[in-house]
Amino acid sequence: MVQHAVALFENNLNDQSRALLEVILDLHPDLPEAQFQLGLTCNALGDLGCTTAALTRFLELAPDDPSAATAEALLEYTTSQQ
Repeated sequence: MVQHAVALFENNLNDQSRALLEVILDLHPDLPEAQFQLGLTCNALGDLGCTTAALTRFLELAPDDPSAATAEALLEYTTSQQ
């Protein structure tokens, strides 16, 4: 289901991607891939609070993930925007 949310995001269907990711995370709140994708999706939607929360949780769950550097850079950027 995360792959479907990614496909929605890649097709600029960010509202749908976010809705699907929220359902996934209601069922599996500790799924790092979903937290990361939610962070990207919320960033695209301009929701800095959601972006920060999702990417922070992603880094707590998977600090050594290959996407951690991207998450850290995006967090740094969003923090500077608040």
